[in-house]
Amino acid sequence: PLWVGETVDATLEWYLRRDVGQRTFSVPLFDQDEWVEIEAPPGQPRLGGFQAGSRQLELPYSQDKANLDGSEFARFRFQFRLTPSKVGTLSLPPARIVAALNVGFGRDVFGFQVPESRLFAAATKPLKLEIRPLPQAGRPASFKNAVGSAFNIEVSAGRTVVRVGDPIELRIRLRGKGRLAGLILPELPSMGLSEQQFAAPEEPPAGEVLEDGKGKLFRVSVRLRSTDAKEIPALSFGYFDPSQGSYQTVHSQPIALSVKGSAVVGAGDVVGSGPAASAAGA
Repeated sequence: PLWVGETVDATLEWYLRRDVGQRTFSVPLFDQDEWVEIEAPPGQPRLGGFQAGSRQLELPYSQDKANLDGSEFARFRFQFRLTPSKVGTLSLPPARIVAALNVGFGRDVFGFQVPESRLFAAATKPLKLEIRPLPQAGRPASFKNAVGSAFNIEVSAGRTVVRVGDPIELRIRLRGKGRLAGLILPELPSMGLSEQQFAAPEEPPAGEVLEDGKGKLFRVSVRLRSTDAKEIPALSFGYFDPSQGSYQTVHSQPIALSVKGSAVVGAGDVVGSGPAASAAGA
């Protein structure tokens, strides 16, 4: 069984005993856009000819020797990533391949020897996927849609010396093992940012996947509301760990702020006037 939103590595294995010519793959799993998302991981060499809905996939593969039913074959292992997006039971017909294999030699119309081939087909066993919903029990407020393992959160601020009303750009980096392209940043108040001290946008930014592919960066501009704020507090981030079957929460480090202009002087507070009066700015 799989959890909805869980990304797993999967393989399609192809066993060959003869040289192959033209081949056509039919993998019903790749056509289930409503149920799963299929991605080709990085890697070389790659082979094309895999259809996934309206997309063409080139899958990385490895080649070795393997025994099957007492015979030795050349084995090709094609890698892909699978992320279930719908809860339920997905029952699929076998994946198939039709390929032209060399069966010997014949003669052409002029009597010259030419290779002969015939079409052969092979199929997998039917596939059934049980896709479970994420549990409601123990779900933290800072959970949005992160499913994976070993997540961590780092927060940095564009400025730490501020006045009430000043914007502060927060750079929130999330790293972990899971599908990062569709990762959504939770609302900042649910992560621990005080609504009394900071104004935050209602719609979190889309974010950008880091160059190494192992994290995602979100840039969020918040605005200081109160002189009571002494820091950007430690922000929490909740995720579901499929291997443990439970939610986990990680926290960032707090960031100290220096808030200037905390004393607001009104006209009624002025006690001196005349030529000796002076003004100061900070």
